[in-house]
Amino acid sequence: TMARMLSVLGRQEDAERVAITAQAADSDWEEPAVFLSRAALARGDLKRAADVISPFREYESSSPEVDRQQRMVNAVQDGKTAARAIKEYLG
Repeated sequence: TMARMLSVLGRQEDAERVAITAQAADSDWEEPAVFLSRAALARGDLKRAADVISPFREYESSSPEVDRQQRMVNAVQDGKTAARAIKEYLG
């Protein structure tokens, strides 16, 4: 997506702005929410990381990407994984 491309180019602010716009345009699309959650987690903003994907956790069958992101957020919240390690993983 455009947000990921901008992020790779080091334009994180622009990437997040594009993801927010995409999320507003189609609130059922999981990809912008996962992107925003990862960005928040990389910044150490655990509340935002959890909040942005929480609507998708209510679905009976959420996507593997949402499940994986939720596990990463939980691992940091529960102290099982250092936020620094997640930040390095996310690049």
